[in-house]
Amino acid sequence: MEKPNPEKKGKSPNPMLVKKQMKALKKEAQRMSKEFGVDACFIHVDDYSSSSSPQIVLWPENQDIVCSMIERFKSLPEEERKKCIIGPADFLQEKINNLRSEKEKLEKDKILRMMNANPNLDGLRATELKDKIRRIDSKLMDIEQVRALNMKGSVKEGEKEMP
Repeated sequence: MEKPNPEKKGKSPNPMLVKKQMKALKKEAQRMSKEFGVDACFIHVDDYSSSSSPQIVLWPENQDIVCSMIERFKSLPEEERKKCIIGPADFLQEKINNLRSEKEKLEKDKILRMMNANPNLDGLRATELKDKIRRIDSKLMDIEQVRALNMKGSVKEGEKEMP
């Protein structure tokens, strides 16, 4: 991990943007902790602060809890520690997969709602029936494309892990 460099203080990031990102990071850490039932923490060192010493932000705010988690992490064997670390690429890939799954579910729900909107197809003209079939086929193709992308992503991740 890169150590703060006092000589980098020339160009500081937008403080409002940093505050917004920290809020989002805290929210995501809380969500992951609750959703996956794991301990999560983060430490943010702001070496661009106006004071002479860097500002440190912890989550959870209780320093003893964070120190306890770090000590437990350090006591793990090297292989276990690697499993616990989520890098930016893995984090983003997990987010993308979750969004794709959510989109697929919404698309299926939308198709079902479309079909249930007029369960009695007797009164429809042939062109209306063809239009409904075309929309359903289009939605199913979209879902299949998402599945194919997910499968490709899974295969590529599996290839990376193989020695």
